[in-house]
Amino acid sequence: MKFIGVGDVHFSEHFTHRIDNVWTAFESKWLQVFEWAKFHEVTAILCTGDVFHFKSPIRTSHRLMQNIMELLSKSPVSIYSAVGNHDIHYNDYSTLSQQPLGVLALGGQVKVQKRAAFGNVEVWFVPYGKDLPSYELGKQEFQVRIVVTHAFMDHSAGNYFGERVFSFSELEHWNANFVINGHDHQVYAPERVGNMLVSRPGALIRYARNDVDLNRKIQISLIDTDSQSICYLPIEHKSASEVFDITVKEIEAASKEEVQNFVGSLTGFQFVENKPLSQEIAELNIDSDVREELENYVAAAKE
Repeated sequence: MKFIGVGDVHFSEHFTHRIDNVWTAFESKWLQVFEWAKFHEVTAILCTGDVFHFKSPIRTSHRLMQNIMELLSKSPVSIYSAVGNHDIHYNDYSTLSQQPLGVLALGGQVKVQKRAAFGNVEVWFVPYGKDLPSYELGKQEFQVRIVVTHAFMDHSAGNYFGERVFSFSELEHWNANFVINGHDHQVYAPERVGNMLVSRPGALIRYARNDVDLNRKIQISLIDTDSQSICYLPIEHKSASEVFDITVKEIEAASKEEVQNFVGSLTGFQFVENKPLSQEIAELNIDSDVREELENYVAAAKE
């Protein structure tokens, strides 16, 4: 049995940093997903969450909802999704019915549920905000278990900008054969961790003018439960220069370098290449007067 795993979707009518027609990009990517689904005769499409970009209903127009419904209705198989942080208010699962994803679920275009069963395969969907080490899936009643999650995870537990990063070892109690994870937009190669295969396919759309989105390839996961394998399928997309204003990106890089040089002159701090400036500054151990001067300079540089 085969399934397709799709990373964070982030449906939206526009993104600040994109200069192309965003809806055309969404439509092209999803039609490719459907073609891959037909080609590999998959059983279902599994999304990692963040189906929508804006969690506020007033920022998701009726036109966008209609376009999404019409597009997803073309899927050759059912689409299921975990619930991401962009799909609910205040990380409160009870607000789902009031959000755009809840409307899609009501219309039947996307199925949002805790568990789904397909022959000898069970698929669990763990919503964002759960404490994964203590989250119980229940007794395993099927031969194969797939878990779809929306959280930061890696080989070691940690913290990323105040948000918890779960370690793969903290998920062993799930007895999962496959874990398909979203929330982190970067693409990571499928890997075996203990008895489970982990896939982090990355987001389906590029909307940030950063190094990750400028250089990232769009891919989706193909999960084969019979061969116990995961591979990535390519999704064709435009080049970075067609999607983003690279000139602006170069100006931003120059501004960042100027700020870094200023901070270094005040503190002697050595910056790490490709590390976000906000994170660098947050880690500085400086007195309040210097910090105030630095913050004023950074604020002026952003204007």
